Amino acid sequence: MKAKRVYNNNVVLSQNKNGKELVLVGRGLAYGLNKGDNIDESKVEKRFELKETVNNKFKELIQDVPIDDILICEEVISYIKSNNDKEIDDSIYVTLTDHIINMVDRIKKRYRF
Repeated sequence: MKAKRVYNNNVVLSQNKNGKELVLVGRGLAYGLNKGDNIDESKVEKRFELKETVNNKFKELIQDVPIDDILICEEVISYIKSNNDKEIDDSIYVTLTDHIINMVDRIKKRYRF
């Protein structure tokens, strides 16, 4: 698997075998990588293969987000999906991640609610 775009040391854009874009997340996954370099798949902690419209928004959102926050959001969304009988749209990755990240940021800055 090759890097299509490197967002930061922990996030990289790639493609699956069918040519669909994937956002890959892992600690130090993209450290020292450049476009076209092979990705060490053993460092991949999470793979996000979303609808194209959602994928673009998600890629923008996670560019400057710490990996721990991304992994927390993914854990919350996985829990919601596994404990819900209804189909959950991929847009949850953008909307809920954005809300959680903003909340974490407010807590870090000790905002009152």
